[in-house]
Amino acid sequence: MNNIIMTALFHFASKFIKGVNPMEEPKVDVIKLKTAVGYLMAIKIFRLLYMSFWGSSLSLVFLLTGLVLIHYALLVYAPWDVGVKITFTIISGGFYILIAASMFSYTFAEERWLKIFNASKVVSELTEIERKDGPDA
Repeated sequence: MNNIIMTALFHFASKFIKGVNPMEEPKVDVIKLKTAVGYLMAIKIFRLLYMSFWGSSLSLVFLLTGLVLIHYALLVYAPWDVGVKITFTIISGGFYILIAASMFSYTFAEERWLKIFNASKVVSELTEIERKDGPDA
């Protein structure tokens, strides 16, 4: 899907530039570069929006629900001493916080998102265009 979108963007942008002035071929490469940069920025913005929505709403709701309900049930109905209940609550709370933090960092890692949206391919295409137009060409 991403390849189709990028191909369509490159096609329409290059056709627009060629239609304006067919002698301006280097501007097509500039449009391709700008489109690719816009695509990378869109990935970054989408990632941040996704993090904001899911990270702050659903993850927080599940974390708080788990912390409150599980511990409440154990502390009320378990036939333990008060010291054992307190120790269990502190250890479990720390464990849940570590799990939530590790899941958050794994799910919202920037490298993972760039891999999902094929950003390395876009960057390699940018460097190929730059090599063609560079002083070594």
